[in-house]
Amino acid sequence: MVSAATNLGANAAKRYLEVNTDKATRATEELASGSRASNPSYDPASSAVGYRLTANVQSLGQASNNVAQATAMIQMATGALGATQDVLTRLKELTVKANTNTVGDSERKMMNEEFQQLLNQVDVNATNARWGGISLFTGGAGAATHSGAVAEAATGLVAVANAFTNVMNAVNTQGNIDGFANDATVVANGSLYNVSVDLGDGKIFKGTVAAPVAGALLTLTSVGDPSSSISFTYDAAVSGITDAATFQSSLRTLLGIGVGATRASFVSLSTNDAAVTGGSLTFNSGSGTAAGKWALSSSYDATSKEVTFRVSNGNEYYTSTVAASTSMTTTISFSNGINLTLNAFNGTANLAQETFSVAEGTSISQAFQYGEKASDMLDVTFLGATTSALGLSGLNILTMGNAQSASLLIDGAQDQVGAMIAELGGKAAQLGFMADTLKISIQNQSAARSTFIDANIAESMLTLQRFKGLAGVASSVFTQALNEQSNLTSMVQQLR
Repeated sequence: MVSAATNLGANAAKRYLEVNTDKATRATEELASGSRASNPSYDPASSAVGYRLTANVQSLGQASNNVAQATAMIQMATGALGATQDVLTRLKELTVKANTNTVGDSERKMMNEEFQQLLNQVDVNATNARWGGISLFTGGAGAATHSGAVAEAATGLVAVANAFTNVMNAVNTQGNIDGFANDATVVANGSLYNVSVDLGDGKIFKGTVAAPVAGALLTLTSVGDPSSSISFTYDAAVSGITDAATFQSSLRTLLGIGVGATRASFVSLSTNDAAVTGGSLTFNSGSGTAAGKWALSSSYDATSKEVTFRVSNGNEYYTSTVAASTSMTTTISFSNGINLTLNAFNGTANLAQETFSVAEGTSISQAFQYGEKASDMLDVTFLGATTSALGLSGLNILTMGNAQSASLLIDGAQDQVGAMIAELGGKAAQLGFMADTLKISIQNQSAARSTFIDANIAESMLTLQRFKGLAGVASSVFTQALNEQSNLTSMVQQLR
């Protein structure tokens, strides 16, 4: 039927022009994006599966990174244990050297100086084997208990005529200090002196001072925690200190550093007990918290209305600042794992230094995800490798009997460290196989994802060419159909 009112041919041509254009456009999208899921409405089912597989592949990729990082962590840890084995070997050698009548007590005292330094190095190795800020071989931390009031004190200071008195200045000795004199050095710096005192466990105190003045103070500040300092009183006449060498010699004598001397010990913690003025506060240690004594204090800033909490063990400190109120019920966290549980705590009143003793733990467990599921977890346990954990605390080789006892304990420590290296080595091997498995899973799931969402380039190109051609034909037919309508109108006009 021919109708002047409705151009059926033009309508049909228009419809096919739109269909062919849409299909050509979809083929263009697939070629440009490389994906059949560039518009999920084209194939919702395939798109849903493809997105799920994409998430799995990306999760497996991150899991592969986790495995690589865990492997690096174990390699670092076993390297630290290897260094400890080297120290233990030297300690064993010293016990053999001291366990003979061919040397006397004075020689054993000199050997014992090295022996003590090496024991300290065992602890240094354990502490410095850090990953993510956590010392892996310190055994972690156990429960924390309030230490109570501890006054500043020093025992073993030796007065040095014309140099130092044997009195520690309690006012300028402050902070969290707990250790004994390991070493002291003085180096000339023009008309000044660079003074350094080592109290063990990383507690280094330094200062650049002028020439000694009778009755004045030598005050040194902690390198790790600037709020901690130690202070000594110069003798009424300091004529014995004439240069860096005599300064160092006098300071070492004062601290009992030398063959046959008893090294001075220091303690400076808190003289304030139960200083919490409102509510309650609970001190909780975490896996990254070093065992020992920790000092806690807080200071309120009335301008910002914030309170800053501070924890320190004398050679490292951490702070956390939060909004303050007169009744705080919240948890304050620090980056080393310590957290404070506050209950109706008055944050607007300064908290004087409080001390807490954190017990030494036996192991630290590090967990990581090795698959796309949250339940795909592997734990790696690091046992303590400090002198305490290895049973070496308090050893010396000052007598043949002590050397014999120390030798047996060092044998046990070497076996213990060797077993730890073997266990971690097994974990490293396991991680190696995990890494291979993850690579296979990533490859297979990537291939599966490809079948759902990746565009078939050849097919898309054929589709594009086909429907571009059909769209061109439909456009021509549509134009011709419009012209036929015009021709019909002309015919009617001629009949009139």
